[in-house]
Amino acid sequence: MHITFLGVRGTAPAFQPDQQRYGGHTACIVIQTKAADIILDAGSGLGSFAPRPHRPMVLLLSHLHLDHLIGLPASPLLYSADNRIHIYGPPGTQHALRTLLNPPFSPLPLDALPARLHITDIEAGATLHPSDLDVRIDTHPLNHPGGCLAYRIGHHARNLVYATDHEHIADQDQSLIRFCHQTDLLILDAHFDASEAPRHQGWGHSDWQTAACLARLSQARRAALIHHHPARRDDQLDAWNRLLQTRQPGIFFAREGQTLNLDPQDGPAHASPPLP
Repeated sequence: MHITFLGVRGTAPAFQPDQQRYGGHTACIVIQTKAADIILDAGSGLGSFAPRPHRPMVLLLSHLHLDHLIGLPASPLLYSADNRIHIYGPPGTQHALRTLLNPPFSPLPLDALPARLHITDIEAGATLHPSDLDVRIDTHPLNHPGGCLAYRIGHHARNLVYATDHEHIADQDQSLIRFCHQTDLLILDAHFDASEAPRHQGWGHSDWQTAACLARLSQARRAALIHHHPARRDDQLDAWNRLLQTRQPGIFFAREGQTLNLDPQDGPAHASPPLP
C-alpha cells in the first residue's frame, strides 16, 4: 500500500506563508494498491489527486462536514466518463451529496455527472469487501458532533486505521484502542494542544498529546497526526514534532505531499481485522 497525504489541515484551508511546509489543504489521503485507489475524505486536498488509468476508486467519507467534502464539487474525477467511484459514508451521505453536487452549489446535478458514482450509506460497525479490490474495510464510531466513522483498511498483510475528528472519552477510547490494535499506520486527529483542549470540550477533536497516548496504547507501528488547526504555524508543528521524536519516534505530524509505503516485507505483518 502506497499512502499520500494530500491534505492534513482541519476545519478550513490555511494558506499563510508560515504554514506552507505542512500545507493548508483539508483532509484527503490516498491509498494506492495494485488494484485500486482508495481515497480517505474529500477535503480541498482532493484537487491534487491524479487517478491512475483504468483502476476503480473507492471514496471513504468519515463524516459530512464541509471541510471533508469541499474538494468534491470541482474535482475533475466527477467529470470523466472513464471514472467509476464507489462512495461510502455515514447515514445521510446520499442526501448530502445530492445536495452538494447540485445547482447552485455545483454546475451539474449528481445524476448528470459523467463519472459513474455508486453511493452507499453505512452504519458504524459495518465491514466492507468492495468487489475485485482485495481489501477489507472495517468501521468504528468516533466522538464528533453529528457522528463520524473510523476506517480500518486491510490489504494482504498490511493495514491502516484512519480515525480523524474524535474527542476522547474513556469508555469509547477503550473500544477504539482495540479497533486500532497493532495497525501498521494509525492516522489520528491532533487538532489541539493539551493546553487548548479544556476550552474546547464538545468540539469533537483531540489534542496531539492524547492522540500520541492512544497510538502507544494501541501498539500501532507508526502514527501520523493530522487535522492541524487552521491557525497552526509550521514552527509550532516543528517544535512538537521534535518533541515527539525524542519520546515516541514512530509518531509524526504529517505534511501535505508526504508519502509512505506499507511494504509487506517491512517487518512483521499484522492481521487485518480489529480485535473483537
